[in-house]
Amino acid sequence: MQGYSLPSLELHLGTATATLHDLIVLTQPLGVGVLDSMYGNLGQALVAPFRSYTIDFRRMQLCVGELRNHAQ
Repeated sequence: MQGYSLPSLELHLGTATATLHDLIVLTQPLGVGVLDSMYGNLGQALVAPFRSYTIDFRRMQLCVGELRNHAQ
């Protein structure tokens, strides 16, 4: 299976930026049911740098608050 390793990835959310570190990017599902349910999942790594976040399912939006003041 082909995959890629990214040392870091910056995601811009409005005026805020979340930097994810040490990512493995898979190009296809693994073929293992439990792990495939996470395929394409960014998870807590995306929202952890922010003090707050809101998921609006009606509008299909993710809104984030201020960045936390800590080094990663």
